[in-house]
Amino acid sequence: MSNHKKNIISRLHDIFDSSQMVLSPKNRGKNTKKKSDVNSRELKNYINDLNCLYGLSHLADQTFNSLEEILPDVIKLIPCTGQYPCINGGKIIFKNKEFKTNNFKKTEWKQSAKIKVLGKAVGGIELYYTKKIPKIYSNDFLRRRQGLIDAMAERLGKMAERKQLERNLMASYQNLEFRVRERTKKLTEQISGRKLAEEKIQSLNELNQKILDNVPLSIVMLDKKGRVTATNELAKNLMDSPDKRLLGNKITDTEEIKNNKELTGLYAALFAKGKSFHYENLPYFLSKKNEHRSLNIIAVPLLDKQKKVEGAISMALDNTEEAQAKRKLRHLNRELERKVNERTYKLNLINKKLSTILDLKSKFVSDASHELRTPLTVIQGNLDLAVREAEYDSKNMPEIYPLIINEVERMKVILSDLTMLTNVDVGHEQIIYEKISLNQLVAAAIESLDVLAKQKNIKLINKSSKKTIYIIGDDAKLEKMLLNIIRNGIKYTDPDGYVKIWLKKDETGVKITVMDNGIGIPEADLPHIFDRFYRVDKARSRKEGGSGLGLSIVKWIVEAHQGSIDAQSVVGKGSKFTVFLPHNNKENYKKNALFN
Repeated sequence: MSNHKKNIISRLHDIFDSSQMVLSPKNRGKNTKKKSDVNSRELKNYINDLNCLYGLSHLADQTFNSLEEILPDVIKLIPCTGQYPCINGGKIIFKNKEFKTNNFKKTEWKQSAKIKVLGKAVGGIELYYTKKIPKIYSNDFLRRRQGLIDAMAERLGKMAERKQLERNLMASYQNLEFRVRERTKKLTEQISGRKLAEEKIQSLNELNQKILDNVPLSIVMLDKKGRVTATNELAKNLMDSPDKRLLGNKITDTEEIKNNKELTGLYAALFAKGKSFHYENLPYFLSKKNEHRSLNIIAVPLLDKQKKVEGAISMALDNTEEAQAKRKLRHLNRELERKVNERTYKLNLINKKLSTILDLKSKFVSDASHELRTPLTVIQGNLDLAVREAEYDSKNMPEIYPLIINEVERMKVILSDLTMLTNVDVGHEQIIYEKISLNQLVAAAIESLDVLAKQKNIKLINKSSKKTIYIIGDDAKLEKMLLNIIRNGIKYTDPDGYVKIWLKKDETGVKITVMDNGIGIPEADLPHIFDRFYRVDKARSRKEGGSGLGLSIVKWIVEAHQGSIDAQSVVGKGSKFTVFLPHNNKENYKKNALFN
């Protein structure tokens, strides 16, 4: 019951009590009729208000979809001019729609009440009065009118809220019903899909287990506390024992791991920091077969999305055969090292003896050269004296004299070359570095051999450019190198031939090329021409005075200058010797040497 209804009923009780007092014999008098009229008018007004409120309650009990449907009937319940002459009519405004009484006339003076739905104003009730209200109506009348329209507005708001709640409830119910149907459909599908998924998972699990069981590794799955949650068949066979099963226990409780502090520490770091490890050659006793094995352990962490360790995989590879092979290999290595040391000791003894022999050989060659030079000098001096006497006496010179002179000269060359190579072998031959003009060196060599070349009508052609090319090296030894190569070209070139010499410089060094059109060197002999005492044509070499040592000396001189020599030849067409001398090995030059 609304407050306005309670006020009306309370006021009706007051009017009834007042009427009883007026009608009592004790209170009858001249004012009795006046008071009775007032009470009758008020009673009529309250009855009108009650009819309005009960009419509104009756409409609220009817079935309707929206408040707009019953507002035309509600507007008829508002007190009109026929009931109260001072009222010009009223209207109800709801959601921008207006519903007016028949006698509605808008004036300047009105009373209004807001219609609120869930605390939000959606309309209102307005009651309009004439400009001047009769005196017979008191302020209580206006308050009662305001209370009436407030009660009506409140009631209409409640009715609108109820209908809105009913619509929301119906929409929620329909939505819930739809969601229940959809959820039921999805659950049915999920149950069917889950069954298929479970079958697939079971099939995959079986396949995974088959794969794990056939992998040649012992695989153990661990939770974050290091307990074994799953294994493959090889791990069971390897690590299970009759008195203790692996599954469900900590892997570090295994006897061999527990007694290994390093490995226990590695497992602790695996679970604490997610640090994987590889541990080799763990001794392990296989109780089922009563065998001692050797294992390589590999463990990696399993991380969640936050990179926290939620488990690990530990794998063991049986490397017993490899470990045994390594032990055998270490034993063989020790045995080999012992034998190598013994052989090295013997070789050192042999090297000492060989060094002694080489020293004796060098001493012999040196002494022999020295001893032979004196008689050769005496022979040559006597021959020169005999030749001059024969020429002076105008006698015929014996034919043997020139032959003896040639042999003496050849012996002197051989002794000189032997002495030089002996010094090379014992490290006594030194390279004296100085700045040399290769152009001048080539010109001097050609000039020295010009007489020999003219004897066979061989042209010595210097094709070098006029620009001076310098290099740092030993002047005497480089001249000897050039003389030997050019002399060989003259010796093994037929008369009327040629020997060409030219120089070419680039950023790395200098190339000296000597080319002839002589008899050439067979391909099979080319790899050996720099060997000592090696001669391609022994008969011709002896005839030309060759010793078989010239090219050996040439090669040593080139290599002593950190260079290289290359020989190319075609039989019947000639030979080409190319010497390369670098000029970037500064560490071997004198501190005061300069490059141009």
